Amino acid sequence: MSDSQIAQLRTAIDQVDAQIFTLIARRLELASLVGEQKRVTGASITQAKREVQVRSAVSRTAANLGIDAAVADAIITQIIDASRSRQMQE
Repeated sequence: MSDSQIAQLRTAIDQVDAQIFTLIARRLELASLVGEQKRVTGASITQAKREVQVRSAVSRTAANLGIDAAVADAIITQIIDASRSRQMQE
């Protein structure tokens, strides 16, 4: 593989990374909206049942895509933690 081909692949990776972070930002925006509704209704920020649902869905999706379960769990843990923090800040 030539240096030019590697550079093209790295550019594609950079574009995917930007898309990933755009989606994470959108997810955090949505989490903020959920947090607002939780405050209005008096619901707890932490929702264990929902977290189990999210983790289960992520686990299935990761398995279908050939992504290691531990990697998927580590990623969703960080995203859930960031979402919870965002909801608590509002």
